[in-house]
Parts: sequence; structure tokens; C-alpha cells
Amino acid sequence: MKKLIIGGYFVGMLLLTFIVAKATATYGSDKTEVKYRQHERELSDTEISQRGIIPVKGKNVVEKWETKETRTKNLIGWETDIETIKQPETYYVDCGCN
Repeated sequence: MKKLIIGGYFVGMLLLTFIVAKATATYGSDKTEVKYRQHERELSDTEISQRGIIPVKGKNVVEKWETKETRTKNLIGWETDIETIKQPETYYVDCGCN
């Protein structure tokens, strides 16, 4: 019985510490955070042919777009909303190969 009480005390203190730290971090931060992100990815040969893009020798086809990430604080944690600001567009970029 004594081991159960001692173990329960330490688990309880660990849980209480976590809850207080989480509440302090959530309460001490701003209500809303906004981040603008730029994304970029290289298209594969299959994707290029499916989209009807004409490949150019010595160039890679890259897709670029921008998103807006809005994080709002609520009682439990954060709620994240992601919006696409600039729709994906394709570009030719040098690949450095000959």
C-alpha cells in the first residue's frame, strides 16, 4: 500500500507540473499567430506529361504556391486554419545538368 501511495504521489506531481506548464505557455502567448509560407516542389516526369507541360532540355519543372497559416488560441490549445493565397503555378528552373 505504501508503494502505491508513493508512486501515485510522483505520478500526480508529474501530471500537475505538465498541466501548469501547458496552461502557462498557452496563457502567456498571443491570441493569434499568422505565418505566410512559400512552398515549392519539383514535378516528376509523370506529372509533367499528365498536365500537358512541354519539357525543356536542361530545365526542371517546379510548382510554387503560397499559403497563410492562422493559429488561434482556444481553451485546450491551438486551432490552425490554412488558406491558399497564391494558387500553384509551374515554372522552369535550371537543373545544372547538361
